[in-house]
Amino acid sequence: MLKHPAVLAQKRHYFELYDSFAQDPEKKTLSAWMENIERLTKSLDEEEALKFKGDNFEVLSEIFFNCFHADESVGLTNYIPTPLEEDYGVDATGINPIGKKCAVQCKYKSFQPVLYEELAKTFSSALLNMNCDVMSPNSIYVFTTAVNASTAISKVFGNRVRMIDHNVISRKINHNETFWNYALDRIFETI
Repeated sequence: MLKHPAVLAQKRHYFELYDSFAQDPEKKTLSAWMENIERLTKSLDEEEALKFKGDNFEVLSEIFFNCFHADESVGLTNYIPTPLEEDYGVDATGINPIGKKCAVQCKYKSFQPVLYEELAKTFSSALLNMNCDVMSPNSIYVFTTAVNASTAISKVFGNRVRMIDHNVISRKINHNETFWNYALDRIFETI
């Protein structure tokens, strides 16, 4: 069962979104998912659209990490979305493959890179509010549709950041029947 509050707040939307992927094999890609999200936000104002994209991407993140929890390159266990009132830069927490609590930051980006300033906020919140050991390797997981990130991120954070970008996500979920069926099953059992 999914824990992100957006699923329960918009049950019909999530069921229709993921059911459409289950019906059409050509839609089972990250790019098609993003196109669908962009289409659904056309009638929203800018602030509503940003929230809608972010919430949807955080739900996809929860599904992704739960599905691939045993994969040492991207897996996390005990994935827990951060309550909205406590979200100051960390969207979720989880346990990385070496057993340490880590922070998850989700960044839905159309064409922009992930910025150092965004992860500085995540680092601070993870350290001060979420009790994550952010000084350890792979202690901040960045789940993003971006294809690149600011060079300052690797210079400052080094191996503390595990970047799961558009290319990595695509390799895992594009045309992956098991993933998309898993996603629909998780949505259905939640609503």
